[in-house]
This record gives sequence, C-alpha cells and structure tokens, in this order.
Amino acid sequence: MNEPFRLLVIGDVHYDPSGNDEPQRRPSRGVQLVRDAISDAVGRFGIHAVALMGDLVEDGHDPDTPENLQKLAEAARTAAADIPLLVVPGNHDVDAERLLGIFGTEAGGHEIAGCRLFVFSDMWWADDTGHRPQEQQRLFVDWAAAGDGPIVALQHNPIHPPVENDYPYALAEHERVTADYAAAGVTLSVSAHYHAGLPLTFLAGVGYFTSPALHKPPHPYTVITIGPEGPRVLPQYLETA
Repeated sequence: MNEPFRLLVIGDVHYDPSGNDEPQRRPSRGVQLVRDAISDAVGRFGIHAVALMGDLVEDGHDPDTPENLQKLAEAARTAAADIPLLVVPGNHDVDAERLLGIFGTEAGGHEIAGCRLFVFSDMWWADDTGHRPQEQQRLFVDWAAAGDGPIVALQHNPIHPPVENDYPYALAEHERVTADYAAAGVTLSVSAHYHAGLPLTFLAGVGYFTSPALHKPPHPYTVITIGPEGPRVLPQYLETA
C-alpha cells in the first residue's frame, strides 16, 4: 500500500424509528447517526471503506424492517458516495441475505485499496450464542492463503478477549477462530455486539478490536488505519462534553 488504509467502523445502530429515546440510548436516531458518522469521518480523514458491524435494526422480526434497512442504506450510500460499503450481519438483523441484498453488498472477501477484508456472516442459536459455520471458516482460510496484503476480518461477535458475562457475547468457536487467524497472518479482527466496546489487544500477532455502539451517547465511531507499523485505532465521537 502506498498510504495507510483507512477503515471507518460503525458499531451497533439498533435503529427503531418508533423506539423511545433515553439518556442511555437513542434508537430512533439511527439514520441520522449513520449519516453523520460517515460524513464526519469522510470529511476529516479520507476513508477507503466503511464497515457497518451489524445489529443495524433493533428488531429484525418487525414487519417494517425492510423499510427501515432501506432508510439506513440510503443514508449510508449518500454519505459514503463512491466509497465501498461493507455490511456485517448481526443477531438483531435476523435475515442476513435480506440485509446484504438491501445494502447491495456481499459477505466474503473484498480487496480495497491494497487491503484485504473478509466479511463473515455468522449464525445465532435460540439462546443468542453466535456460531461460525465451518464451511465459511474454510472458505476464509483458502481465500487468505491465495493473496497478498494485510488482512482484516470483520464479524459481529467479539473474538478476543472473551467477555466474562452471562450473556453470550464471544463467538462460541473463538478459540478455533483465533488459531486460524494467527495461521493466516490476519492483521486485525474487528467486531461489535458488546456495546461498551473493547480496546485494541493482540494475541499471537493478530490485533483484536471491538467497536462500541453508535446508538449510545456520545455516539462513538472508529477510524482504523492499517499501515507498515500495524493497525491503529482512532476513537471518535459525534457528541463531545
């Protein structure tokens, strides 16, 4: 890469236009927050790609979900203009195929501005435990081995470090996944789902970062740079004290 790759990461939006906003969360403002985060980052940093990290809506079973996702997609596309948009399905989104279709993007491997990014579409069981399909993991391993350049893995559930909580935040297969990421030479793994977020940490040479939730004040988003010195995480906020 001739210059550092810059990725805008936006965590859980949980858009619900009929939801009640509270001091702790603002679900009804999802469209505005997505538009503002992208516009702010593009204007200030010069972004190569935008990653929406799942749970774009509060309730994917709601009959209005297609319309709500369309509103989010239009806001993101307008703000991002010609910038590639990557969308990671989350457990609240329910139907990954519907989500990706509305946004006009795909899971799997993407090559953008010298960086290689792989979008995972994981599965969730009735208890909300996240699972990585073996076929998809094998596809990633083969894809990673077939090219050159820094690799960024994108998934909804955190991989490392595991979150100690009764609610199942970490992907159930996180130990197998971290081993595969290390063997593949992944530069950075990016997740969401845990609304507080987790700072950049390293395991076996792989960076791991969990994005905080956009729908909670002060409405954080993250700019990640990938350069010769490795990944850097730059937290940003739409609201300031």
